[in-house]
Amino acid sequence: MDLTRIELVTVVCKTTGLPNSLQALTMIQTVCKLCSKEFYAHSKELNRGNAKFCSKSCATKNYFQSKTVLPNCTCTVCKIQFYRSKSKQNISKSGLQFCSRKCKEYAQSLKGNVKEIQPKHYGTGKVDYCKHYRKLAFSYYPHKCDICSYSKIVDILEVHHKNHNRLDDSIENLQILCSRCHDEHHYLTKSGKWKDS
Repeated sequence: MDLTRIELVTVVCKTTGLPNSLQALTMIQTVCKLCSKEFYAHSKELNRGNAKFCSKSCATKNYFQSKTVLPNCTCTVCKIQFYRSKSKQNISKSGLQFCSRKCKEYAQSLKGNVKEIQPKHYGTGKVDYCKHYRKLAFSYYPHKCDICSYSKIVDILEVHHKNHNRLDDSIENLQILCSRCHDEHHYLTKSGKWKDS
């Protein structure tokens, strides 16, 4: 950068007509950090580390550009990239990041199926046993028989435990069947009410 010095020795005070020693400062030609326009600045301002911009407008634009941050996280649910400070990232017990409360609640639900943040009691409640796993299956799966696709009367559909363990209410173990397909399955596998026959 070529610095050009200009001595302002001839500055004269308007009231006294004498040279003003305070105004006789060295001006140095420099380049604006933002727009690359050449301008003159006082040497004392350059020595202080100031006088980087030709105008307040350039200084303001640079300030807001430096505040723009790049995304450093990806939402576990919707895969949107967003910015989160390192201290807030460290707060997460699971290490997973979410862009909004809505995404976190969805991931924590049975439909989101993100095991790392689901409470340990999910799918294990035994209160009103039959209604619990039935409600769980019907909230997750379509209201039709998984084998024959019967869906005319939803109330007669049944919930089947695939591994035949009625204590295992995990969503992967539940299946919605019509009564005919459910009975047929247990008959062919000699389980349920046909276990001993």
